[in-house]
Amino acid sequence: MTATSRRTEPVERGAAKRRDSGGEAGPVRRSASHNFQEQTRSLTQADYGRRLRLQLTRREVNEVVKEATKEVWPNLNRVPFRLGSPTEFARQWSNLGIKVRLANLSGPEGLGLVGFYVKKIKGVIEHPMICVNIAHHPTLVGTAFAHEMGHHLTARMFGSRTEESRLLLRSDFELHLDEPKELVADILVSLGIYPAEKALRMFGNSDPQLSSDLKEMLCDPAYMRAFDYIADIYGLRIDGTRAGPQKVHCMAALAHYTKLRRALVDEYGI
Repeated sequence: MTATSRRTEPVERGAAKRRDSGGEAGPVRRSASHNFQEQTRSLTQADYGRRLRLQLTRREVNEVVKEATKEVWPNLNRVPFRLGSPTEFARQWSNLGIKVRLANLSGPEGLGLVGFYVKKIKGVIEHPMICVNIAHHPTLVGTAFAHEMGHHLTARMFGSRTEESRLLLRSDFELHLDEPKELVADILVSLGIYPAEKALRMFGNSDPQLSSDLKEMLCDPAYMRAFDYIADIYGLRIDGTRAGPQKVHCMAALAHYTKLRRALVDEYGI
């Protein structure tokens, strides 16, 4: 057993327990392409603008962004995130007192888990902890780190001292639109990968329309510009073609973050 496997084994066992108690029920046995169609259908059909307005005001979003730029990302919404390696994240955020743990859950069930955040609990967990499943596509791993950091930043803003950890599951992105804490974390990711100048150029002069599926979404000129940008910046091309499970989950996540970024432009001019 290598040093890396010794370090991640306890995290993998813990993640598996969390998955059994609060994650997906039963093994994932369907094909990657079928799962991708299922995941993206609800994302493309969802009215992101309306659901954003129901959960957060423009003032609340601006408050979260202000906190994030002060604490972690001074250039948030100005320049795109640099989605570095897991070791880079761990080294950078150790200065903030956060423990980073890496899991490598590559099986069909394991890929259902993207990551989770655990708040410091006196006598139990002495430091806040972020755990991310590095078996996913590197782009999804990077956005997962940012999402979990969003939870760390906003935990005190929601005034919860005993907040339970929440799993970031690859099938739950659309559900985040109805949960303010998850939505805030996703907003920070969206602003990080699509800074204001780029987002306004992509979406500012276009009328948002609901799509029935990813294929129709990819025909929208605004989304075409956004996904070309993702390909240029992060080396990931979003399309509806057959792909491995890692890329499938990543494309679903980026479809979610892209629609959310467009909603921020359309509803709040952010």
